[in-house]
Amino acid sequence: MKVFQVTDQIMKSISLEETPSGILAVVRIPPKTVSLSGSYFIALCGIQDPGNAGSLLRAAEGTGFSVWFSEDTVHPFHPKVVKASMGSAFRVPCQKGNLSAFLLKLKEKGVSLVGSGVSEGIFYKDWKWKPPYCLLLGSEARGLPESVKPLIDGMVVIPLQGKVESLNVSAAGAVLMFESRSQSK
Repeated sequence: MKVFQVTDQIMKSISLEETPSGILAVVRIPPKTVSLSGSYFIALCGIQDPGNAGSLLRAAEGTGFSVWFSEDTVHPFHPKVVKASMGSAFRVPCQKGNLSAFLLKLKEKGVSLVGSGVSEGIFYKDWKWKPPYCLLLGSEARGLPESVKPLIDGMVVIPLQGKVESLNVSAAGAVLMFESRSQSK
């Protein structure tokens, strides 16, 4: 391991943070794969905000989900994802790759694919969460990609009150992961 001491100006120029903490590291991350023999999966479809992805990794760790990152989702080891995950990025089985191929492999293994939406679907508490299943979360701007909709076995929604149109994807994902696990015990 090599250690370098740099000036505050250099630290600020090489850090992604506006006010760096004073320590940076370059590390090699061993490849991690999502085992298809699991029972609880979540697929992130087009999630671009690293904070949301990191928060979803934390919720996934807390509920025992493996996480698939679609091609157009932020990388699971982007520094801001790692920071928001509070270390979960290193502990949760997560992988980035072709979403359609992953979902087709899950279907072959008998895994139910459950999409999440804003207005169309079954109340999430009424869905029969029978493992194995994969919860698909789309981006807040675009929702789930049209290409995966024919593969989905059903859609769930979180009904909202007031003038709120939708929840932040990390909040919605956490609600759905915790509820689904509470039902599938």
